[in-house]
Amino acid sequence: MQNKLIRNIIFSVVGLLILGGAYYYVEKIPDKNEQKPTDTAQTEKIEIINIKSEDIKEVTIKNENAQYTVYRKDKDNYGIKEFGNIEFSNVKLSIVFSDFASVSAKKEVTGSQLDFVSKATADVVLNDGSVKSLAVGDKVIGDDGYFLKYNDKLFIIDTYKADSFLKKVNSYRDTNLAAIDNTSISKFSLANSGSQLVEIRTGEAKELEKFGTTASFVMTYPKYMSVNSEKFGKILEQATGVTAIDFVEDNPKDLSKYGIGKLIFTVTDKEHTLTVKYGDKDKDGNVYAMLADKNFVFTTNSGLSDTLSKIEPLGLIDTFAHIVNIDKVNSVVFKGPGKTYTLTIKREGENTTYFINDAEIKEDVFKKAYQAVLGIFTNGFSQKTVSGEPEYSAVYHYTDGTKDTIEFVNYDERNYAVFKNGVSDYIILKKSLAAQMTELENTINQ
Repeated sequence: MQNKLIRNIIFSVVGLLILGGAYYYVEKIPDKNEQKPTDTAQTEKIEIINIKSEDIKEVTIKNENAQYTVYRKDKDNYGIKEFGNIEFSNVKLSIVFSDFASVSAKKEVTGSQLDFVSKATADVVLNDGSVKSLAVGDKVIGDDGYFLKYNDKLFIIDTYKADSFLKKVNSYRDTNLAAIDNTSISKFSLANSGSQLVEIRTGEAKELEKFGTTASFVMTYPKYMSVNSEKFGKILEQATGVTAIDFVEDNPKDLSKYGIGKLIFTVTDKEHTLTVKYGDKDKDGNVYAMLADKNFVFTTNSGLSDTLSKIEPLGLIDTFAHIVNIDKVNSVVFKGPGKTYTLTIKREGENTTYFINDAEIKEDVFKKAYQAVLGIFTNGFSQKTVSGEPEYSAVYHYTDGTKDTIEFVNYDERNYAVFKNGVSDYIILKKSLAAQMTELENTINQ
């Protein structure tokens, strides 16, 4: 009994010792998962320059491309001293002051035998006359950054900051040279080496009515005709502005080496008139160009110039022989070989009745018949003068008392010459007219 008591006491003491040892271990021994303190000096940015951009008077940058000084003209305007005749982006120049007002490094390079070779320098001149000089060296191997030297100390800076030292002068220019509001275009023209190719303008209501089309534009050269809205619209969709890819030469003396003037595009919108002179293409397929009011050559995407150079002026003209809104028509007399159809509209107050050859007909049938007469497409332009009796004709009598006479005279084996009030410009396939007559008959007899 006594032995059992002694044994229990021993077990209790041992248990207490084990618990005490465990507690001491937990309290005194470091957690293996606990993070070791980091060297904050290696991860935090090292401040090199930190001033207000307003305290900077000018920044002189020298690199392999050029040496130039960006200066403050006044509070909100900037320029480059060496290139006073070139128009720069004020916003882009202002960023130079912001870039050099705050310069920091990723880390300082110490104890290195590295031979620093300067690739670009920047002298930041402050309003008080003091100068902060920095130099950028080579790109750091295996690191995203460049070497920077300042006050005889060597640092590593981010690549984006090094880019501030390496910029070309042209990088400060605005590449968006001109905008075009293609929804408000009033004039459009193309010329080639001084010779006019095509001229188009918005049409006036009376002349559009005269042409009898639904067009918005008329061509004034090489022919005075209405312009097909769909075809012309596809061209205008591309005419949204002029953007430079690269600036090639300022104040050029020999434009022939760029082929400038091979195609001259002029467009007028509600804001201004823009003239672009296109030339040859460069090795990358971009086209050389100049604006009429700017004395520098640049390259731009060739998409618009390619489209413009392929324009066939006469291909833009409306191909309808005649289109008139039915609300302006009292009657149409359509004649073919041995057949005559008179489509008449009688209006009395708010009541309108429709007749074909004096027989009253339903409105939907009449309008379908009217569309059959209207749906006559030309397929080209007459190249010779012909005369003779018309084999087909359509006479439109209007509500204002005027009329138009469309006559179809034999042109050759396949075509008729289309005469409108005695003047012939178009030709039309004979089979097209025969098909329209058949469609009209089928509509009436349905």
